[in-house]
Amino acid sequence: MRCRISRVDHLLGQAYYCLLTDVSAEERLTNTRLQFIESINHELRTPLTSLSGSLNLYLDRFGGEMTPSGRKLIDMAKRNADRLLMLVNDVLTLQAVDHERLVITLGPVSTGDVVAEAVAAMRGYADSFGVRLCAADDVADVPVIADERRLQQVLANLISNAVKYSPRAGQVEIGATLRDGDTVTIWCRDAGPGIPAHARTTIFERFAQPAHEPAVQATGTGLGLAISRELVSRQGGRLELDTIHVNDPGGKTAHGTTFSVVLPIDRSEKAEGKAD
Repeated sequence: MRCRISRVDHLLGQAYYCLLTDVSAEERLTNTRLQFIESINHELRTPLTSLSGSLNLYLDRFGGEMTPSGRKLIDMAKRNADRLLMLVNDVLTLQAVDHERLVITLGPVSTGDVVAEAVAAMRGYADSFGVRLCAADDVADVPVIADERRLQQVLANLISNAVKYSPRAGQVEIGATLRDGDTVTIWCRDAGPGIPAHARTTIFERFAQPAHEPAVQATGTGLGLAISRELVSRQGGRLELDTIHVNDPGGKTAHGTTFSVVLPIDRSEKAEGKAD
C-alpha cells in the first residue's frame, strides 16, 4: 500500500486527508519489466557479442579471398549485429538509470588509452560504412578519474552517429585536448551535414524528434545522446556540442559536428607521479 497525506488550506483553517492506494499491480508490472530487461541481457547481448566477434574473425582470415558480393553480405551482417548490440546496451543502461541501479565505477584512466581503444573497437564499424576512423595526430595523454567501460560506451555512441552521417570515403577523427589547467576534452569530429539550429538542444532528450529531413536522417532510437549525457554527468563531466549545419552561413564548405566529453584532470599525487 502507498500512503499519501496532503494538507488543504481553506477559509476555516486547514484540513488533512489521507489517500491509501493499492500499488500491487504497479509492483507486478515493474517486476515483469525488470525480468524482461534481464532476459534481453541474457538472450540478446551474449549471442550478439559472439556473432559480432565471429564475423570479425571471419573477415580477418578470409576477407581477402571473398568475392565482392560475399564481402558485402558479411559487412552488412557485421554492421547490423553491431547496431543491435549498441541498441541492447542503450536499453539496459536506460533501465538502470530509471531504476537507480546504474553502477559507475570510477578509477584512474589515461585519455591516450581511451582514444586508442575507442578507435580500435569501432574501426570495423566505420569500415563497413566506407568511412575512415582515425586518432588525431597529437592526442593529449593525461590521467582522469572515470569509469572506463562507461566512457567507451559514450564514445561508441558518438562515433556511430558520426560514422552514419559522414559521406562515403569521409573521415571521423577522435582526439583529446587539454582545455585549461584542470580539464581535458575527448572529442569526436565528423564532416557530415551538421545539426540544424532547431535541434541542437532537443537531440539530448530521450526519443528526440528527427533533426534532419527524411533523406538525411539516419536510423536510430533517439536514446544514444541522452544516455551519453547522463553517463558523462555521472562521471563528473559534461557533454558539449559544436556544429555548423550545411545551410548555415559558410556551411557549404565548413560544415560538420564535434561532440566533446569534458572531464576534470586527476591531480592526485599518484597520478602526478605517474605522469612524471
